[in-house]
Amino acid sequence: MKNREEFVGGRLSNTTPSCISCGSRQIRFVGLIPDAHLFAGAPRHPLPGGQLWQCPECRLGFRYPRMAKAQMNGLYSEAPGTAWRYRFDDRPDWLIARRWISEVAVRSLDILDVGCADGRFLIDGVDAHHRRYGIEINPISSTAASFAGVKVVGKTLEDLAAGPDRQFDVITAFDVLEHVFDPRDFVLQATRLLREGGRLIVATGDLSAATFRFMGAAYWYASIAEHISFISMDWCEAASRVVGLRLARHERFAHQSGKFFTKLRQTVANAFYRVSPSTYSLLRQNFFRAKLTHNADHIDAGPPSWMTAQDHIIVEFIR
Repeated sequence: MKNREEFVGGRLSNTTPSCISCGSRQIRFVGLIPDAHLFAGAPRHPLPGGQLWQCPECRLGFRYPRMAKAQMNGLYSEAPGTAWRYRFDDRPDWLIARRWISEVAVRSLDILDVGCADGRFLIDGVDAHHRRYGIEINPISSTAASFAGVKVVGKTLEDLAAGPDRQFDVITAFDVLEHVFDPRDFVLQATRLLREGGRLIVATGDLSAATFRFMGAAYWYASIAEHISFISMDWCEAASRVVGLRLARHERFAHQSGKFFTKLRQTVANAFYRVSPSTYSLLRQNFFRAKLTHNADHIDAGPPSWMTAQDHIIVEFIR
């Protein structure tokens, strides 16, 4: 039975979904995800948050209902090209991946970065003697990556077909799995593009992080409209067995470092929001509006960010 992914009369239908990935009907309801007013950094009309579910069999967490893949791809293509640009040293996952690759690189490698944005990881994190390839759906970012020296070979991973001329030694995907409809299928597709002994490195949010478990469906990471899938180390272990990869190593990290008072402020804000989201949003709108960005109208309703939380993982699989 296929999932009915729809809203009825502006409200969620009461259809219970099956797991997006493995099809199990024995799934657990986590909670309601707040509506969003941004998609890939661009203001949008309110986007229904939907529900957060988790499958006890494959361990995947997922948003339901979801907008259609074609609609999401269109929004990605329309997003401002600056939405995913970072300084290399501001990305802990890039620093870890560079270290991992340098530890095993004994020759020139073919390295593919899925969702490469402007190519910053490949240009600053991969030595020039390696061959650098990228996949990027946003045309502005894709053009920037090509200009920087990355060979862009597709918009999505589905654009590539495994073959003798399409095999890679390393595939990376930073902040990608949370955007895909079925992360296990993504890993399977990537596996087919890896040479024997090749490595797949992924970094994304950790559904099992203490802060994620505390906030549940109200967590800032789940409320981002384009985030539809959520994994954990339990998921990684289960997926590696299914697709035939070896789970080699992993590290946990926070998306941003922060001083003590920054961490304390974010912790208090999230605890306040967890207890009374409506009161928190009202206070923020009325008393702190002047300190917000020009997108204040789109920020007021959502949960506060928790960028200093140790709520991300980077994982290396080996074929």
